[in-house]
Amino acid sequence: MTNIKANKQNISFLNKKSVVAWSIMTPSLLLFAFFIWGPLLQNVIYSFSRTRNFDIEGFYGFSNYVKVLADPRFTQALGNTFLYVVYSLIIGFFIPILLALLISEVVRTKSLFKVGFYLPNIVPAIAVILTWKIMMDANDYGFFNIILQKLGLGRSLWISNDQLSIPLIIMTLTWKSAGATMLIYLATVQSIDHALYEAARIKGLSVWKRLRYITIPALLPNIKLLLIIQIISVFQIFYEPMIFMGLTNDQANTLGLLIYKLIYTTQDTGQAAALGVLTMLILFIFTYVYLYFDKKTQKE
Repeated sequence: MTNIKANKQNISFLNKKSVVAWSIMTPSLLLFAFFIWGPLLQNVIYSFSRTRNFDIEGFYGFSNYVKVLADPRFTQALGNTFLYVVYSLIIGFFIPILLALLISEVVRTKSLFKVGFYLPNIVPAIAVILTWKIMMDANDYGFFNIILQKLGLGRSLWISNDQLSIPLIIMTLTWKSAGATMLIYLATVQSIDHALYEAARIKGLSVWKRLRYITIPALLPNIKLLLIIQIISVFQIFYEPMIFMGLTNDQANTLGLLIYKLIYTTQDTGQAAALGVLTMLILFIFTYVYLYFDKKTQKE
């Protein structure tokens, strides 16, 4: 009888805890459903519908998807998006790691360097892009062209050059955001036990070996997480090429910018929604494959 009574009390206590937990979580879950799942479901409905602006006129099947896949702008935007990813890994991914490693070796004025590299994150993104756009202007009054002319060199087209537009946009984004990512890596580097480095020095390990066997393994969890976050963020690039290149130039189009153009230029909400779903599926497949191989590597 005593055990039964105790069990009833435990169950009652757990029920009370569940009620409290659910009462705390319910407002957040409702907001999440309203602002995330609601628009997502609406987007899927649009993708299978014949639309006029934002009005649904009827079921359209997979026709919107067929039109998107047959549109040469989709192929170009998809290729550009993957180019953005590649350049972001070449230019933007390793720079914060390198900065964190260099600043961790600074004895004095470390705070000054941290503040200095983080400052661009405080500046509004639109202001950063407009500033760099003016600096990279192809005319004679562009800042970089002024420097080239002072050096006796010819002016460059910079952002107007089709081959340079995507790398320069990524360079601008890296200049703005590298500081915040650097602080995350720096915090991890500074949390490593200095006794490990002292032991490595006593054993005569070189700087490269200390990085390979101590620093990089400590940074690896952050590297994996920030890698997937960066790739997802790059897939969502939208207003940067729009401001740099304008709406009439498709050369630096991304999937996100093409969605915007389909909605507000051609007023084809159905195709835009279909492209949004395709983008989501691409990211889902990539994330699944990445996590699968990551889990497989950890087991080995």
